[in-house]
Amino acid sequence: MKKIKKILLYSLPISFIIFVSIVLFQNIPWNHKYAYIENNNSGSGYIITFFSDRIWHPSNFLSAIFPKTYIQQEKITFPKNSGTVLWKNIPHKMWHYAYTGSAKFNDNTLILDLYVDNTDDNIIDPLWLNGKYILKNEKYVDYRMNDIERKELSNKNPTSYVFNVWIKKLQENIYSWFKDITEQEKMNFIKDDWYKLHFSLETPEDTIFAKDLLLSPVNNNDFYLHSHRFYKSNTYFYENKPLLVSWWYHLHLESVEKNKTKVTVIPIKFELLLGTEDSFPKWKKISFDIPSTSIEEYKILLYIGNRLWTEWMPELKLK
Repeated sequence: MKKIKKILLYSLPISFIIFVSIVLFQNIPWNHKYAYIENNNSGSGYIITFFSDRIWHPSNFLSAIFPKTYIQQEKITFPKNSGTVLWKNIPHKMWHYAYTGSAKFNDNTLILDLYVDNTDDNIIDPLWLNGKYILKNEKYVDYRMNDIERKELSNKNPTSYVFNVWIKKLQENIYSWFKDITEQEKMNFIKDDWYKLHFSLETPEDTIFAKDLLLSPVNNNDFYLHSHRFYKSNTYFYENKPLLVSWWYHLHLESVEKNKTKVTVIPIKFELLLGTEDSFPKWKKISFDIPSTSIEEYKILLYIGNRLWTEWMPELKLK
């Protein structure tokens, strides 16, 4: 009995320290020493893929003592692969903050010293990828994608629909329905399929991440949606469990007649998380760009039609 008490006396404090350490330091990345460089086939320059090991957010005491890791990846496009590249020449993704800092190439090595201009909080955050890398002139392949099951739809859902409403009136409605979080909750009318859906809405008058898109004259009636939560996929599965997905969409409005407006939902980015509802870490993800399924696009159209009391819209296809 004394021996058991002695074991508990030492093991409990150690376990507590491990648990606290993981909770406090779970955001610290362990960057891989190799980065993968390839030609940018869709434009000029080079695409470099970086990888980092991270710790899953502990959901209980045992998962804190025996933590599991996951790999996070990031792709950055550089105009050249030699010398110094300043931040202003490094394009950032449309839904991300701009960079500051620089990157220095020397033979087959890269020293990354970039920072993120967080305009929301008015601070400059160091990029989690910063450090020295050895460049490999090849494309990285993550073979875990081979284990992901994709259930194909027999027929695609519509991604556009003509509503019987004046375009300016529909603009006002979409803004009020999608801008307010309380109104967003009403979008979960298909409750079995949505998981904690919340998103941000941008307009041509109020945009941060979609300036190039929304400030184009052909898109002056449009909206840009990007999700803040992840929801269960009806299409992608891993070990027979539905994976979580996140999306970014462009809502294009076009007047076809005086009181008829065509809404087209255009996928900008669709990400799949290699983690399930019980295991994925809060605000951290390993994501892969994947083809859109048409399910999410039509759910948005159904929501708009539901709010407009539109009748006889086709049923949502999930199989």
